[in-house]
Amino acid sequence: YGKIYLTNRQYIFERVCDGEALWICVNCEESSHTAYVNGNFKAVDLLSGKEIEVNGNVVLEPYSSMILKIMN
Repeated sequence: YGKIYLTNRQYIFERVCDGEALWICVNCEESSHTAYVNGNFKAVDLLSGKEIEVNGNVVLEPYSSMILKIMN
């Protein structure tokens, strides 16, 4: 478990196992939020199948969650 980003209404934490990394992202607010994070990489949201480019930030839609699988 590793904390990536944390506010009162948004959080991102990381789980790593056998070389595979997942980011669990949650926004508990009625407006979108940009979470500024370290890193530039591609990920796929396992809930929607959508590919996401993380370039120093992750945009969290209102009342949303994502499980991002980090692509190497």
